[in-house]
Amino acid sequence: PKDTITYTLTVTDANNCTASDQVTVNVLHKPQANAGPGKVILQGHSVVLEGSASGDNVSYTWSPSDGVLNANTLQPEVAPEHTTTYTLAVTSLNNCGVAYDNVLVRVFEKIIVPNAFSPNGDGINDRWVIEAIQTYPECELQVFNRYGQPVYKAKGYQNTWDGTYNGKSLPVATYYYVLVLDKSLPIMKGSVTILR
Repeated sequence: PKDTITYTLTVTDANNCTASDQVTVNVLHKPQANAGPGKVILQGHSVVLEGSASGDNVSYTWSPSDGVLNANTLQPEVAPEHTTTYTLAVTSLNNCGVAYDNVLVRVFEKIIVPNAFSPNGDGINDRWVIEAIQTYPECELQVFNRYGQPVYKAKGYQNTWDGTYNGKSLPVATYYYVLVLDKSLPIMKGSVTILR
C-alpha cells in the first residue's frame, strides 16, 4: 500500500460461521526535499529560503551553515557574503534514507559609485572608476548633462569614461547617471561632478 492501511481477514465455514481479524500495515514515507526557488540579493542583505519537506518523522538541516540563521528550520534567513549554493538535507528518523535538494543564492557585490572625478591628465583620478563594476559584465550606464542630453553611454562599463563627449572634454559641471547593474536589481541613479 502507498499509505498506512488496516486489512481485515474474514473466514467463513460451510455452516456460514464467520471469524475475522485485522492487521494494520504501517507505511513509512521516504523523505523528500525541496530547497525552493533561487534567490538574488545585494551584498550585505539577507533573504528567506523557501524550503519544504515531506516524509514521516523527518528532520532537516541546511548546509553550509555560514550566514544561515537557524539551519534546522525549513525557511531560514540567510545572509551570504558571496554567491552560495545551499543544500537542504531531509533525514528520515525511521532509517528510510536522506533526500537532498539545492538552491542558489546569487549575491551581487556592493559597488561604490564616486560622485566626482578630475580628468585633467595628471594621471590621478582621470577616469570615472566605479569599484566592483567588473562583477556586472552586462551592466548598462548612461550619463546626461543638466539638460537631459546624453553625453556618455556604455554596455558592460569597464571604468573607461574620461569625461569626454565625441572626443572633446566636457566642461566642469554636475552630470547625472542611470546605472542598470542587472535586470533583477533596482536601477541606480545619481550625480557625478567633473572637476579640473
